[in-house]
Amino acid sequence: MVIDHMFSVVIPASGIGKRMQAEIPKQYLPLLDKSVLEHTIGCFTDLPFVDEVVVVIAQHDEMFNTLKIANHPKIHKVIGGKERANSVFNGIKYLYEKGTQWVMVHDAARPCVEQDDIVNLAQHCFTNKQAGILGSPVRDTMKRAGSNSNLIEHTEERNGLWHAFTPQCSNVSQLFQALNSQISTQGDINPRVTDEASALEMAGFPVALVNGSAKNIKITQPEDLALAEYYIKSKKQ
Repeated sequence: MVIDHMFSVVIPASGIGKRMQAEIPKQYLPLLDKSVLEHTIGCFTDLPFVDEVVVVIAQHDEMFNTLKIANHPKIHKVIGGKERANSVFNGIKYLYEKGTQWVMVHDAARPCVEQDDIVNLAQHCFTNKQAGILGSPVRDTMKRAGSNSNLIEHTEERNGLWHAFTPQCSNVSQLFQALNSQISTQGDINPRVTDEASALEMAGFPVALVNGSAKNIKITQPEDLALAEYYIKSKKQ
């Protein structure tokens, strides 16, 4: 599949990942021969239609520049904000002011995304001139717990429910507008903005679901590293 339009990528990497219970941010944890973040960035840098990868790092991040990939010609650094959405907005603002047209936003802690899925998402969004995200239809029975309780309140109807992944792809101008409208004058982000798609939805822009591999896990808990290692090894076989 040939994509005849260039895309930029924003990777918010300024979080600290408290649930990993690690001494360093989870994006810098070792995974096989590299850091998690290096694997993630590498999923995009060798794609010919990706012209720039904007890595959004914390103000006092001293680790990123020690990575070999930090000197890659496609990499551009931006300083992040207090929440993930603020960091994404900083990256999108940079691209908006540059005049970039299309962007994919991808979690730093998703190093197992399949390149074929990235290509399919980019092709779908550019062909249909529409935002889209990678996802996977829910397979498990979904239970709703009561407020502040672990008791089941009811069973959710799973038809039409999807797990939302990244990348999430959009026209830069639309995403800039959508995020900007959800940030207060004090810089506080609307808590309903849980990903880029939610901001686009609230702004009235249609967002498509593009089926992607369930291997596209987000490293959140310590045991996720072992699963990510397994998936990355299987890619190389």
